[in-house]
Amino acid sequence: MSKEAFSRYDLPRQAIVGRLKEADLFSPGGGCISYVHPEEAVVVVDRHVFDKELAEISIANGAEIWLSTRVSSLSVSDNYVEAIVKSEQGQRKVFADVGVIATGVKYTLQTTLGLGRPKKIIKGLQLEILTEDIERLRIYWGGKYSTGFFGWAIPLTEGRTRVGVMTEGHGMDGLNSVLSEIGKYSEICSEINGVKRRGIAYGTIPRSYSDRIIVIGEAAGQIKTTTGGGIYYGLISAELASEVIRKAFKNGFFKAQNLSEYEMKWRKILGKEIIIGEYLHRFYSKLNDKSLDELFVAAEQDGLLSYIAQNGKFDWHTNAILKIFTSPNLRRVLWQGFMG
Repeated sequence: MSKEAFSRYDLPRQAIVGRLKEADLFSPGGGCISYVHPEEAVVVVDRHVFDKELAEISIANGAEIWLSTRVSSLSVSDNYVEAIVKSEQGQRKVFADVGVIATGVKYTLQTTLGLGRPKKIIKGLQLEILTEDIERLRIYWGGKYSTGFFGWAIPLTEGRTRVGVMTEGHGMDGLNSVLSEIGKYSEICSEINGVKRRGIAYGTIPRSYSDRIIVIGEAAGQIKTTTGGGIYYGLISAELASEVIRKAFKNGFFKAQNLSEYEMKWRKILGKEIIIGEYLHRFYSKLNDKSLDELFVAAEQDGLLSYIAQNGKFDWHTNAILKIFTSPNLRRVLWQGFMG
């Protein structure tokens, strides 16, 4: 997550387990570009601690959290939203003025309500290992690591390293390739936990609101299409949704035309980032390993990393992507690779 998120919102800082400002970027052929950001702009969080602390903040502000409970269906009438809720105690109905869908990468409710799904779901795999030799963020590009995206090794505290891949291909093959690469120069002591798998939304759902319903975060596909990150975008959309819902309660109107302001607001802030990221991915995903190696050379020739160091922001990639498409060598490699 970016430090910007912690500056904008009062988030649990005790969840931070790493801070990053340096990275080594590896091409398929083994080339390496080192990058140093002027300041620590990125922090790594323990999601268990992060989510637990947010839950406690929510409860302190009046929320109720029902564990081991699932909403199996939602239906909307003129006067209320009806949720069928299932738990170990059985099934019951819950009624509300407004329903907010924040289910992450699960889209049954959205589909049933006619709001749609993201364009596709990307595979994400990750585990933590113990090793003393990973001191900088490492990012791996190439077909043996990932189809369409990348792999990573993120140093944490106490000698731990988070290793993972985001891919449209065979996730375990890519993850094993990253571990094998790390093993060439680092003794991996042990795995701290098993491999965690999850889907990652790619692209927004067609519509994030209807009568008495709002959809936020990854449930709406509000994810960075460059990196798959979504916590900050989810927080921003939650803030905007809160503003619109508060207004709806004040006016007593919960129809789609009243809640549509939410989609207008979040698309104004996040929409361009998501769409331009998709545009870059269309070109990048066509590149073979040879083209990716050429892209690394072009990035050095065109001063891309220097530009990012001076102008880049972790959560906002439009300027960097426009730099890529307006830089002569980078544009040439992307176009040649896209055309095959």
